[in-house]
Amino acid sequence: YALLRVAFRHAVHSGAEIALMSEPGDWRGPQGRLRLLRGRLHQRLYRNRLLFILAIGDLAEQWFASCGFPRELIFPYAYTVAEPETRELGDKMVLCDQFTQLVFVGQLVPRKGVDLLLLALSMLRAREWRLRIIGDGPARESLQNMARMLKIDSQVEFFGAMLNSKAMSQITG
Repeated sequence: YALLRVAFRHAVHSGAEIALMSEPGDWRGPQGRLRLLRGRLHQRLYRNRLLFILAIGDLAEQWFASCGFPRELIFPYAYTVAEPETRELGDKMVLCDQFTQLVFVGQLVPRKGVDLLLLALSMLRAREWRLRIIGDGPARESLQNMARMLKIDSQVEFFGAMLNSKAMSQITG
């Protein structure tokens, strides 16, 4: 992502405050240790300019904390297109379960937890919902088989990998 690095450096050198949205670094193997060292160096270089970090997934939260970023700057993040409806229940606010369209975009690998998503959705038999899965990877065939075994394959559609602009149209449309 050379162009992204150039833009980031320009923002840093211009004195801009920065927010970061990112998946975790890969800390597996010898290269992972080097990435973690680079992450710690980046923390020292950019910490004072960083307003917050939107960590995509639990592993990203762990990654940025391991790099030394303060926990108060790290927030869990998920892609959403609408505010969930809430309802008062006594003195608490609860999320309503009025969703019908879900979209997953990402690699189809075990660590993404799509199998858990399918299992959870299979328990919502009385509710109408559809899931669009955008992405590809080594777990695709097993996830398709799982959807069939859970008898939810008519509600789950696998699209494979696609350009970001097309994926965004799936999310918003």
